[in-house]
Amino acid sequence: MKKNLTVTFINIILVLIQGSFLRELMGPEIAPNLVIAFAYSLLFMGFEDISLTSIFMGGLFLDLFGFNIVGLSPLVLTGSLILFKYVKKYLFRGWLSNIVIVFLAELIYSFVIFGFSQGLFSTWRGALSTLIFSLIFYMLNQRFKNFFGRAGYSFNK
Repeated sequence: MKKNLTVTFINIILVLIQGSFLRELMGPEIAPNLVIAFAYSLLFMGFEDISLTSIFMGGLFLDLFGFNIVGLSPLVLTGSLILFKYVKKYLFRGWLSNIVIVFLAELIYSFVIFGFSQGLFSTWRGALSTLIFSLIFYMLNQRFKNFFGRAGYSFNK
């Protein structure tokens, strides 16, 4: 319960940062999706259940604090996480698949939520910045991996 409340609080902070000033600070074309970055960094560490909780709660907060249809973001984000979790588990393994998975997850989310109005080039730059933030969150989460109860996956193994 403590883990879920902490992940929920972190997602509220990330959505507030993403929605309030990150888009103006970095520009609308390269603004990362911090909810995707945080959830996939947890997936990189091997915490599938916590990453599912994180991406569902983060998507719900994105819809509640934004102007989207409530429930659409959690559906798309959780569905893409489940799909890529099975792709990672059964088809491709390793750090390269993690990079491709985050990139594709951001592209899927952008195209479903915003449609093709953004343009493909700006969506790629946003996906690249989400990937960079996901790796930053992975490095930060490595410092707190004992909070989640077990060691988790490490790229150094």
